[in-house]
Amino acid sequence: MNEETLNPTALDWGAITPEFVNQERGVAVHVLSHILESSADKRRSITFLNGRIRWFSLHLPEGWQQHVMIDDRGQYLTSTDRSFIAQGVLGAADVQFMSARNS
Repeated sequence: MNEETLNPTALDWGAITPEFVNQERGVAVHVLSHILESSADKRRSITFLNGRIRWFSLHLPEGWQQHVMIDDRGQYLTSTDRSFIAQGVLGAADVQFMSARNS
């Protein structure tokens, strides 16, 4: 089965475990620390995040938002690379890159 035909919600992801939850704001935060060097790496990470976001959306309380923080420190990503990843991630209220926070 390849990435394009894989239905992430058909997998058993187990219990939902976001890296951070803010109960007052209704936000779950996912932190991704993947190698993002090649186009295949970027696509695989997008597929992973989309699956995770969809799985969580089935289990989080109604109205909650999901945010993604990508730890890309130490990797060279262009603004085009960041846009490609951020636009590929569906269902997240926000996608941020740690390298952008430190600049």
